[in-house]
Amino acid sequence: VWISGTLGTDSSGNPTLDATAGTALLLPTSGAGLVTGTASGSLIVTLQELGDVAASSLNFAGTGPTSGQDASASAYSVSIPSSISTSAATAGAAVGFRGFVTPFGSAPPDFAAASLINYSQTETVFDASWTSPGIAAPFSLLSGSELLLSPATLKASAHDVIRIGGMTVDPATLSAGLELLPDTSASTEQSFAIVHAKSDTEDNFSTFNDLATALTADLNGTTTVMQVMAQGAYATGALTADHVVVVLND
Repeated sequence: VWISGTLGTDSSGNPTLDATAGTALLLPTSGAGLVTGTASGSLIVTLQELGDVAASSLNFAGTGPTSGQDASASAYSVSIPSSISTSAATAGAAVGFRGFVTPFGSAPPDFAAASLINYSQTETVFDASWTSPGIAAPFSLLSGSELLLSPATLKASAHDVIRIGGMTVDPATLSAGLELLPDTSASTEQSFAIVHAKSDTEDNFSTFNDLATALTADLNGTTTVMQVMAQGAYATGALTADHVVVVLND
């Protein structure tokens, strides 16, 4: 909100603002989430943030006329004006929206959007780290066509985040984990590396397949992974990566 009025003080000397003859303006709120479904004139999203606050920090009690109709971060309903196309908002897509939260006690829908942002072509950064001594088998699939970090692996991390433009996604909300896939675009500059923390050395590779081959050899049951970083384009639980760095505790 944006409130104007007359500045004063109370009997204890604390500042006050008398808005009796002033104004109170409700400002638009921004939100972001991952699409889980669509309905007529609305999207259902796994809400990641609202008003720059993580969804996990919000309390939605009382937002609906009954507790069963209260908003839920796991199934947040966003109404979309008919003039805005939702064709790109397929299941799993990352979207942003801007508008106003539904008046308290009247959800659903939980939010009335005035604009919709499609993040499908936005540069994405993934970063996850595990406390020492690291994790022995972070990839449930490890091949030249895919590195898969399972939900259990992501939840075991000390820190993990997916940053899509101005949107932050909690990797733990990805029910199938996160796939790191090779970028087959010939026009994209690509780099891949394995950092050996204890020996302070680095192996660099020109292809995703070479990285996967080296990781298969390095992860021999005694070497652990401390950190995984990747950059590329995100879509439905997968990051098509043109840059990947894996830090090993060796």
